[in-house]
Amino acid sequence: AARAAAERRGLAALPPRPAGRGEHPANAAASARLEERADRQGVPEHRAAQLLAAVRWIDDSPHDLAAVAREGNFRKVFPFGEEAAAAAEAAFREAP
Repeated sequence: AARAAAERRGLAALPPRPAGRGEHPANAAASARLEERADRQGVPEHRAAQLLAAVRWIDDSPHDLAAVAREGNFRKVFPFGEEAAAAAEAAFREAP
């Protein structure tokens, strides 16, 4: 009900994701994108769990994963499925 009310008012269902000091902005953007995908209605529970595990992996990474993606090596190090990898790479391309 809360999600529907927020959408009716043009608001995001999830609050903006903060980026910590020293956190790479592109990593935070990729994590936010994956969280949004996991939170969508109709996403099977196992897929949402996988996406949230990917968020934790990105959050724990000390590396600028956007640079890894630009080099073409992101999928070599990212231990999650194609859907999560594609969403994360898209967020890295769009990040500041």
